[in-house]
Order: sequence, then C-alpha cells, then structure tokens
Amino acid sequence: MGCSRSFFQDIGSSKSSPKRISIAVQRNTNHFRQSCYTTMMFRSLQFHICETSIIRVTNTVL
Repeated sequence: MGCSRSFFQDIGSSKSSPKRISIAVQRNTNHFRQSCYTTMMFRSLQFHICETSIIRVTNTVL
C-alpha cells in the first residue's frame, strides 16, 4: 500500500507528537520507516527530504 494523505499530514505537521508520527510510519514499508525515523529527529525542514523520497518510490511502484 502507498502512503496516505494522513501520513504526510502527520509528518508535515510541526504539532505532531513523535508517537503519532511513528504510528503513521509503521503503516508503510521498512524503507519508508527507516528514512522517516532518521529525519524525524530534525526540524520540519528535514521532513521534506523524507517526504520527497517517499513520493519518488511510490510513483516508481505505481
């Protein structure tokens, strides 16, 4: 399954708690989970790196 919009909203929202983000990440594959956990430790500016890689991989699969 691809990433849902709620996944991107959880990751993109600066008000999201780490637990909520991890729950959204766990719904995706190991590749998504690993790259997002890495960027999750940084500020919201870093989340675009995670988001972009997910979109690229998802588009490749589709």
